[in-house]
Amino acid sequence: MYKESIYLVFFVLAFGLVNATLASPGDISNLVLWLDAGDIDGDGDTSDNPADGVDVTVWADKSGNGNDAAGSTVPSYSTSTINGKAAVHFQPNEYLVGKNGFGPNITATVFIIGVLHSKAGDSSVVIFSTQPSGGTDSARRGLCVSVVKESTVIKTDRGMIFPDNPVGLADPYLVVDVDTGNVDNNAFHIARFIDGGANDLNGDIAEIIVYDRELTPAEKNEVAGYLAQKYGLGSVDIPDRPTMTLRGLNGLAEQWLATDCFAENCWCDGADFDYSGNVDFKDFALFSQSYSRPRISNYVRPRNTYFVAIDGWDSNPGTEQLPWRTIQKAADTLTAGKTVYIKEGTYNERIWVQNSGMPDKFITFTAYPDHAVTIDGTGRQFDWYGLFNIEDKSYIKVSGLKVINSPYWGIYVGGSSNNIVIEKNYTYNTASSGISAWRGSEKGSCRDIIISSNEVELAVNGKQQECISLSGIDRFEVRYNYIHHGSLTQTLEHSTGGEGIDTKDGCSNGKVYKNCVYRTYNKLGIYVDAWDEDSSNIEVFDNIVHDCHFGFAVASEAGGELENITFYNNLAYNNDTWGIFVNAWHDDSVLKQCKVINNTFYNNQVGIFIGDEIFENLVVRNNICSQNEIAQLRDMSEEKHRNQQSQIHVDNNLIDGFKGSWCEIYGVRPVVGNPRFVDPSLGNFHLKPNSPAIDKGSPIGAPSYDYEGDPRPAGSGYDIGIDEYCK
Repeated sequence: MYKESIYLVFFVLAFGLVNATLASPGDISNLVLWLDAGDIDGDGDTSDNPADGVDVTVWADKSGNGNDAAGSTVPSYSTSTINGKAAVHFQPNEYLVGKNGFGPNITATVFIIGVLHSKAGDSSVVIFSTQPSGGTDSARRGLCVSVVKESTVIKTDRGMIFPDNPVGLADPYLVVDVDTGNVDNNAFHIARFIDGGANDLNGDIAEIIVYDRELTPAEKNEVAGYLAQKYGLGSVDIPDRPTMTLRGLNGLAEQWLATDCFAENCWCDGADFDYSGNVDFKDFALFSQSYSRPRISNYVRPRNTYFVAIDGWDSNPGTEQLPWRTIQKAADTLTAGKTVYIKEGTYNERIWVQNSGMPDKFITFTAYPDHAVTIDGTGRQFDWYGLFNIEDKSYIKVSGLKVINSPYWGIYVGGSSNNIVIEKNYTYNTASSGISAWRGSEKGSCRDIIISSNEVELAVNGKQQECISLSGIDRFEVRYNYIHHGSLTQTLEHSTGGEGIDTKDGCSNGKVYKNCVYRTYNKLGIYVDAWDEDSSNIEVFDNIVHDCHFGFAVASEAGGELENITFYNNLAYNNDTWGIFVNAWHDDSVLKQCKVINNTFYNNQVGIFIGDEIFENLVVRNNICSQNEIAQLRDMSEEKHRNQQSQIHVDNNLIDGFKGSWCEIYGVRPVVGNPRFVDPSLGNFHLKPNSPAIDKGSPIGAPSYDYEGDPRPAGSGYDIGIDEYCK
């Protein structure tokens, strides 16, 4: 008889381990069995665990594979046996049986935490097995983890303990064993062989974790750290083993025959590999073949991933086999580096992200590949925020979701959030913005926001703001989005919003590019508005706005200052009023260093409209203004502020269809005539070879590429408009 010792059994084929921590064993792929006494029914709720001494008739598998362990001659529950943690207490002849989903050919990594109280004699004690107690098979017939204490050393029957040092009566220790073979049984047993032999365990088992593959050293590191931290085992360390080269195998063969086991820095899987009763080279050959056999798994769960499905339960572990039911469960649970895949269905819920990611470790919410995931706000009532909300969080990605019928915003980012990616989503019928990002109380507190490749339809359907709104954001990109049919319930006389994209209220250091805005009723397509804050360093390029009420605009509606705002390679056509409007809309506002270069404005009411407020170095250059209804290029400032004309530079623009209307101008060095587009009726604004726009632009401030990414200049000079003609 001897007093209890804590054991941590690692049943592995790979080598090397250092400490680390893990949020959940399910974060590593190929988890096939997870029995946790701290959650005996596997529902994620520890408050319903049994009391001390209650029989454990079922120990539920948390891996998602349904490998529950049950029995009739069963162990009992112990609430605080191992360093204050729960365990299942086995006495001799008590055992549990579970379905074996591991085989038929398997290399397994097994982790077990337990306490061995006493044992009569020197025979081994079976902890976990898929083997019968005997046999002379030529190949291994399953897996077996067993331990024995001889003197002051704990070891396995056919392996060694690492480190191989004396173990005190209550010291935690680590046993390493190796096994691989043909699992021809459809059950596993805890505390005995599957045929009933050696069921004499007197001890407690707190946790069993099994993977049906060889884990990498880094993965073993993480699981070991998880268990050591959870159970207060202190530092766990296994010395690195050498790679099995041919020379190494020869040396091991000699050691095999000489000592019936491997040296301290190596390992063994039982010298009598074929159960013949003799140790010879046949055993070593079988061992070598087993070691070199390729490992093939039918399913590899991506690491750090979880799943949500309509038929799931939030008490599940979040695996693909046992997914969660709600996206909010994922939002409550996910930490840095974790991803949740949401499966097809309609989720009538409102989500608030609870945790932040880290650099290079985003928290990701994404639709399962090729699945249509809908978050539907039907029946919900609120006057602010969205259906999917990220506030005061960082390093979050939301991808591939459909968000519909929100009483306010669809997707909201705000407060001090930073490093947020909203991509490939579809929003529909939102009372306010489809996607919205708003800073907190401090300017620049919400920053590094990417809104990319989303489709926003029927936004601002009854309330305020814009289809995509950014307010006070520092460092942002709005790119590759398709915004259409917005603001259907608005009228021009009773409008409170509905613009396609608006970067407002002091947004700075951003880019708006490769977006298409179509049919935002009674509103403009893309807007830069300082409002009452200073905005600076914003580029708007490679965008298309058509069939809206207005095209583009840059203004300051409430006195904020605009500086270094540039529009280039943009196309506005078939809009009800202007192609682009440049004005302050407030008597105290100043627009500094604003540029409108190499854009094309076709068939609007006015091509370019320069307002009558104060400008400092406004540049309007290399633009095509063609067949606009009332005026091609109108400069209101010339009438109101004649003394500031030195601050406005209008040159090298192509004018097609000059009307001579009020305040209409040609500017300096104009090119007059038909630009000869390929087919504007079909939206094809490429230049024909005989276009007068070719090589007639100014190189000063011209972009280095055109709308489609072709380099400028392609000929002897820069072309005017969005297209650089290429032969």
